[in-house]
Amino acid sequence: MNQGGQPGFQSLQPEPDREQAHSGTGNDSTPAGSAVSQSEQLYMENTRYQQLFQKLAREEEQLHALNQKRIKVGIQCLIWIPMLFLILLLLTESEKAIFLVLWIISLFITASCLIYIEYMDFQSQERLRSYTDQEGMAYSHLIGGDMEAFEETVTELLRQIDAKKASNREKMLRMLGHPTQTDGHQ
Repeated sequence: MNQGGQPGFQSLQPEPDREQAHSGTGNDSTPAGSAVSQSEQLYMENTRYQQLFQKLAREEEQLHALNQKRIKVGIQCLIWIPMLFLILLLLTESEKAIFLVLWIISLFITASCLIYIEYMDFQSQERLRSYTDQEGMAYSHLIGGDMEAFEETVTELLRQIDAKKASNREKMLRMLGHPTQTDGHQ
């Protein structure tokens, strides 16, 4: 226990014995002596703050990396659990409704876990962002960080698919001898 009565917390105030050891005597009443100890104290507090902040940032980043792994495992569960139930359904002569109910329950449980992981990571990232806004550090989202780029990619892919479908439709109509819009016939 420290002087404050809380375990694990050290007082940032220098102990009187240490001040006397640095100054040589306990009667140093010059303003320069107190200014040096105040500047040393401020430096120590600043150094301790920076160390605590860096430790907090590292822990938040480790939690974020762990959450990314958890999301990957959760998504794999969303794929493999239905496969497992399908295999069990085909191998056994049990009632299909039981496997359907178990499959739906497993999907709800897995989705709930994924939502919880994302929410906790979001809260963690928001806390880190509130700290790093002052410090100028960056953070990354677990999912959805590049949502605009993702939407643009999906939109472009859909446009390409539509163009390919229209091209194939026109080719088929020409092969069948029907007039197409590009031929000028309607």
